[in-house]
Amino acid sequence: GDGDDGDDSKEETNVEEEENVARVTMMKLNKQQRKEEEAKQLLIDTVSKVKHLMSSNQTQKKKKNGPVLIFPGKYGVEQVQNELLLQDADSLDLEIKSLADISSTPPSTSTTTTTSNKKTTTQVYVIGDKFARGLDIPNIQSVYILSPPSSAAGYTHLAGRTGRNGMEGVAVTLLSKFGDVRKYVGVLEGLGLEVTEI
Repeated sequence: GDGDDGDDSKEETNVEEEENVARVTMMKLNKQQRKEEEAKQLLIDTVSKVKHLMSSNQTQKKKKNGPVLIFPGKYGVEQVQNELLLQDADSLDLEIKSLADISSTPPSTSTTTTTSNKKTTTQVYVIGDKFARGLDIPNIQSVYILSPPSSAAGYTHLAGRTGRNGMEGVAVTLLSKFGDVRKYVGVLEGLGLEVTEI
């Protein structure tokens, strides 16, 4: 009879160990799911902010929209393009483009005529940061940088895609974490630029 009690004890221990492993696995999955959900929400919020900034920039200037360039950084080109399309589904005022869409024809604001009115469409290029250097898309109105560049040279390549050939341009960098802010301020100060908090 004593051997039976030992077997039961071993089985209980094994069951407890399996339950503990299952709980730890579930906690890890839940933590990973939370991280993924937080990252997705951050992407949604960031793209929403870009759309708002583009809209207010167009309202303030009250002129034709030039092309816009977005460097998605950590979010990725495809994810930002997809989120822009999702958020723009109702208004259809953005023409989302990628590096493959750049041709020898200079981009411009296109006007689509419908039966009752004209609709202005803004061309929005979403291009990976690594392709910034040497990229020349004429008449870029604004550049949106969604992750802080790692160096002053990197920032110059990204922000320098607008305001070319004597034209005005705006470069906006969106930061999501305090650590990003410190890093970005260091990059700007390294360039001798004034930092203004808004």
